[in-house]
Amino acid sequence: MSENDEKSEYGLLVSFEDQSASYVHGYEAGGIWQRMRSGTEAEIEIMVHSVNRETLRRMAVADGWSVEFTPTEFDEWVSMKMEKQAKPIDHPNPHGLRVVN
Repeated sequence: MSENDEKSEYGLLVSFEDQSASYVHGYEAGGIWQRMRSGTEAEIEIMVHSVNRETLRRMAVADGWSVEFTPTEFDEWVSMKMEKQAKPIDHPNPHGLRVVN
């Protein structure tokens, strides 16, 4: 093991000027939205901020994904699993609700 391997740890790669919670949560959701819309993944499993659950649920409904959240040992984080469904939900609105005829 090299000296660099022994010093390896997680750290911040890029510091954002706006470090508010809402910016962080929006950035997290935007990255997931891009993955959902790219068409290259049928399943996404990732740890997300707990406060983003409702936004991510609405995104899933709007784009035809199922979503499941599992608590973790840390209140700030949940484990999220999304799966693309065969048929997208008809007529989603921006609030994550669907129109029922």
